[in-house]
Amino acid sequence: MNQNSLAVSQSRALAGATFMVLGGVAFSLLNVVTQWLTMKLAFPPASAAFWQ
Repeated sequence: MNQNSLAVSQSRALAGATFMVLGGVAFSLLNVVTQWLTMKLAFPPASAAFWQ
């Protein structure tokens, strides 16, 4: 294995970890927005579940 393929492997691992963290943040923000819509704005929970 040469140096170039090792660098590509590490950059892909870093990109994968970054996407996993961003996905976790996106799902948690979606849950916060859904709860805020249903509790504060009286958005129907069935509609919120559908759009989620």
